[in-house]
Amino acid sequence: MALFSAGSAFAAGIRGGCFALSIARLNMRLRKSLFSSLVKQEIGFFDVTQTGQILSRITSDTTIMSDTLALNVNVCLRSLITAKEVVSSMRTVRSFAGELAEVDRYSIKLLDTYRIQKRSAAAYGGYVWCSELFSLFLVVATLYYGGHLVISGQLSGGQLVSFILYQLQLGYAFDSVAHVYSGLMQAAGASEKVFQFINREPVIPNRNGLKPASLRGHLEFNNVTFAYPSRPETKVLKNVSFKVEPGEVVALVGPSGGGKSSCISLLEHFYETSSGSVLLDGIPIEQYDHSFLHEKV
Repeated sequence: MALFSAGSAFAAGIRGGCFALSIARLNMRLRKSLFSSLVKQEIGFFDVTQTGQILSRITSDTTIMSDTLALNVNVCLRSLITAKEVVSSMRTVRSFAGELAEVDRYSIKLLDTYRIQKRSAAAYGGYVWCSELFSLFLVVATLYYGGHLVISGQLSGGQLVSFILYQLQLGYAFDSVAHVYSGLMQAAGASEKVFQFINREPVIPNRNGLKPASLRGHLEFNNVTFAYPSRPETKVLKNVSFKVEPGEVVALVGPSGGGKSSCISLLEHFYETSSGSVLLDGIPIEQYDHSFLHEKV
């Protein structure tokens, strides 16, 4: 019986370790999918969504969903810093068309985390093995003492077996109900928030636009009106029109908040205009491929 108990505990440890490893891999894929979706979003999305809210989705909510063990603090912080760098500097990333490079860089950080999680899975397997072994040791001890009572006539064999079976079933039932209910409630709330970001389609598409062989560099703002998504009631630009010829140097002069940076943001197609159009070589800026545009502008 002792050997059987040890073998059962060992199998439980292997099962727990494999399960934890599977969840770690799921966690890595989930974070990569979420991060890949985030870097494709338009700049207006980051204006109206707080950086802390986004980081919460990447870290705590994905972890709740996959129900992993706590990560090594050092590696977790490095991964978090990498994500915060990109999310808080999304304007710079988009200016250099660096989304794919940032996804690759974040994936490398996730691999560091995954290696720690593999060690955590092995440690968790050992923990489950010890825990199961201790529990089964108590059962063996109970059987030993109960057997002594049966031999001495103080207890019948049927009563002893019934006691052990009922005690195990009751304990497992209460533990499972509490654990499953709590986990389901946490995961349901977290998954809804995470998939809200993963499934979100960017307002400004990033790919499959025009890629002309060359650009002359003729720029035109045609009756442009614009307001930031975070302040839709405040018109930063109102019916603005001007032209810039190829090779011409133009200075935008005005007070803070006058719309100088907004003109550059519209030229880089960070935002859509409220009305009017921005033309590059006579073609609306939104028709150009995102990567191509930022290679040229």
